[in-house]
Amino acid sequence: GIQVRRAARNEKLVLLDGREVELSADTLVIADHEKALAMAGVMGGEHSGVTSQTQNLFLESAFFNPLAIAGKAEKAIERATQLMLEILGGEAGPVIKAEENLPEAPEVSLRAERVSKILGVEVAVGDIETMLTGLGLELLEKGADSWRFRIPSWRFDIALEADLIEELARIYGYDNIPLAPISGAGALKPATETTVSLRKIRSRLNSLGYQEVINYSFVEPELEKRLAEGAGAAIALANPISSDMAVMRRNLWTGLLQTLKHNQNRQQNRVQVFESGMVFSNENGETRQQVMLGGLLWGSENPEQWGASTRNSDFYDMKGDVESILGLGNARGEFSFAVAEHPALQPGQSARILRMQQPVGWIGALKPQIQHDLDIPGKVFLFELALTGINASVTPRVTALSRYPSVRRDLAIMVDESLVFSELEGVLQEQGGEFLENIVLFDVYQGEKLEKGKKSLAIGLTFHALLTMTR
Repeated sequence: GIQVRRAARNEKLVLLDGREVELSADTLVIADHEKALAMAGVMGGEHSGVTSQTQNLFLESAFFNPLAIAGKAEKAIERATQLMLEILGGEAGPVIKAEENLPEAPEVSLRAERVSKILGVEVAVGDIETMLTGLGLELLEKGADSWRFRIPSWRFDIALEADLIEELARIYGYDNIPLAPISGAGALKPATETTVSLRKIRSRLNSLGYQEVINYSFVEPELEKRLAEGAGAAIALANPISSDMAVMRRNLWTGLLQTLKHNQNRQQNRVQVFESGMVFSNENGETRQQVMLGGLLWGSENPEQWGASTRNSDFYDMKGDVESILGLGNARGEFSFAVAEHPALQPGQSARILRMQQPVGWIGALKPQIQHDLDIPGKVFLFELALTGINASVTPRVTALSRYPSVRRDLAIMVDESLVFSELEGVLQEQGGEFLENIVLFDVYQGEKLEKGKKSLAIGLTFHALLTMTR
């Protein structure tokens, strides 16, 4: 007899190609009452294969759920038997049926008005009936402007009214359907001032010279491990496409660096790219997804030209681009950069990006050892931001124009060379008073005139009474 079942625990099968495989518990098999004979819809077993000594043939015609097994439905078991008898001789044996779980023939309704609305053309009622019954569909019921059809077993791709309309379009002829402009009332979506849209961020990066890229979410394990922050391992794919696409990315930098290598191999000497997309992490056994925005800067600051000398981009070029993004929500004052170390970034040229002292991203130069291993000349600068951490916007407030001019005072302050300017800037903001409007660092000096380990910072302070003052 025949059994259609799942494989037993640790059950093995020698396939037609000679390979012995251990079947998993969810593998569907064709079996007799002793053992498995074939992997259903995939490959037969050596034990039931045909050899030069075979005398008895068993023909199988099966239907498998198309969502579970990709295969072909066959109707011609009687025809196959006839050919066997004519060519090989012998006699036909009994038919054995295993009819459990066979699908019922579905019934699908069709409306004439829906046909004309979807196709944009009036199809004659008689033509509709002729075309669909010609495909083997059985007309069960006919109304004034509707039909109900029974779908044959070999057309398991037809289950909805839209599937019937698709068949009509195919047979009627796409070239016979006239072109017509789309018309309809448009409605503008309400604009919000509480968040900065991803579209606006993309537009700003485009204006800064960055090009958007879209990379795979699954990446090369070793490089991903070197670029990822924190402990733990990346989420591995059960069936990866290839060994270099075996884990889910925990940041966007792996794909951006691969994009850089692709461009370098094609003689590009300047690359500015960004990407927005999901990153994936495993937290306490659960998969966590987060939308991130990442960018990469490499090569000369500007395209080669006669009017200005070229120089390579540096950390501050990227920092300025990031600050431009952070300023889109009128909340630039809420963000700060703190010196921090990241496993993928060069110490001394990396920083944590904070919003109200909460981490929202990273910026820095790629670690030299990683850059050397990737065979990338020059310096590579990267940033990554959590979209939900930067897109909250502050509603602008209107204030009266001051009738008083602003006043600027420049200071030169000698400090330890290890001091980060943002620390000094915070002190100036606290002590500068209510009229301090702007702080700018316009020069940094280190040389023979200063003692070792010191640097001089030239800072411009602008004071402005924003409201009219009364005596």
